[in-house]
Amino acid sequence: MLEQLNKIGIVPGKDFDFSKLPPETQKTLEKAVPDAQRMIADKASSGGEFINGWTIFREVMGNYGTSYLQRAMIALIGLGANVPEDAIYPLSFVDNDGKEYNGSNIYILHFNNDQIPSVTGFWSLAMYDSDGYFIDNTINRYSIGDRDNLKFNSDGSLDIYIQHNSPGKDKESNWLLAPKADFNMVLRLYWPSNEILTGDWNPPGVKRVK
Repeated sequence: MLEQLNKIGIVPGKDFDFSKLPPETQKTLEKAVPDAQRMIADKASSGGEFINGWTIFREVMGNYGTSYLQRAMIALIGLGANVPEDAIYPLSFVDNDGKEYNGSNIYILHFNNDQIPSVTGFWSLAMYDSDGYFIDNTINRYSIGDRDNLKFNSDGSLDIYIQHNSPGKDKESNWLLAPKADFNMVLRLYWPSNEILTGDWNPPGVKRVK
């Protein structure tokens, strides 16, 4: 990388003067800015693995080495990132059928008893609006996870109810209240197990109740 930068006059310990570069080099560098911005945006929208409606980033996160595009993408969308051994954050913008989330629908995230996230720290499911902010709601619940008083099914499985209206008093312990508008979700997995790190475990898809 230092050798490449040297070609355009960026040298350690010396000032950089754009005006002294050849006109063709100046023109190329000016074009490189919007080109790079598009590459970074494309990386943000298409990077990671897409599994069951979740986008999962595992590789070279938080410790990028020479993965400069990955580093730039994270700087764009999140400023920084933990290494996968500390935390993995599957992102979901669509349900199991590939349809964008909207609070006019009812959704269920079902974990079989052998699918409950295996973490040494904790896990939680958080909801955000299209601008990336928490959504005000009447029950003041912005995420739900293993630190909450969840109610498991008799077979050890777990259902998270994602909807605008109450799923019923007996299910409200497992309710993540959705807005009437569009939304997206992040599953936060802190100190994940080896199965999560290797991809042997992935979150199940969120199903829309039809």
